[in-house]
Amino acid sequence: MENLPKVLVGVPVCDLYEYCFDDFINNIKNLTYSNYRILLIDNSKEDTFFNKIKKIDVDVIRLPYLEKMRARVVASHNKLREITLNKKFDYLLILDQDIIPPKNVIEKLIEHKKDAVSALYFGHHNLLNGENRIMPFAWRFTIKEGFWGRVGYLMEEEMEKDELIDVAFTGMGCVLLSKKILEKIEFRYDPDIEAWDDRWLGYDLSKNGFIFYLDPGVICKHLYLKRPFD
Repeated sequence: MENLPKVLVGVPVCDLYEYCFDDFINNIKNLTYSNYRILLIDNSKEDTFFNKIKKIDVDVIRLPYLEKMRARVVASHNKLREITLNKKFDYLLILDQDIIPPKNVIEKLIEHKKDAVSALYFGHHNLLNGENRIMPFAWRFTIKEGFWGRVGYLMEEEMEKDELIDVAFTGMGCVLLSKKILEKIEFRYDPDIEAWDDRWLGYDLSKNGFIFYLDPGVICKHLYLKRPFD
């Protein structure tokens, strides 16, 4: 185990996702990688969920409550970044609380020896044509000019390839980031722009000369259909 990279599995959590917490925590406590630590960052409004988590065998930190969900999530990601660097982890695996990754997710992502690589997961998306369709949380550049450039969803034929895919950005549901990236990039958002920190991460990776990869063979379950909120 001494020769294996040290990985922090970091997860922003809150009581809004309590409906899937048991499935989630049982999954990540049984990942097959032998050199990882779990850390949950609770950003719930009340401390009831935090006290529940403290009763199980998992590390958890509570952050001050922020009114905007986007602000809460970004603050949680930056706390994970801080701890990854301060405690000298080699990688941070960020998960969302409603994502169930394969048990060997760390091995599969880390074996590529890339600084930024995401797993694949799906959910309903409202498309520009008004259609609501299940699509991947992964986008590729179609045009790189301008501030954001233009992006399109990862296509089915691209997901069928047994190889890494370079992407513009993905959701933050299951993303492995090296300490090299975390030393240069903080998670952020602009309150005047609709994008969350997942889009900004893709932007900052590109501006700093990194390539963001996705492994289409590492597929996660997304437990979002029973959410008690919109």
